[in-house]
Amino acid sequence: MGRLSGGAAEIEVQRPDGGTRLRSDDLGRFATGALAPGPLRLRVSPERGGPVVTSWIRI
Repeated sequence: MGRLSGGAAEIEVQRPDGGTRLRSDDLGRFATGALAPGPLRLRVSPERGGPVVTSWIRI
């Protein structure tokens, strides 16, 4: 579970071997299923403005 400021957005959880797409609600809230250990980053595409990509992290 997570929350973005700014409201609804398309979110991609990127992994070295693929990714998962989801969407936050109008309050910026989102949830994924269980995530396997390993590196990931988020690519967030808000309804207004360009995409933002986080640094890689390891969970």
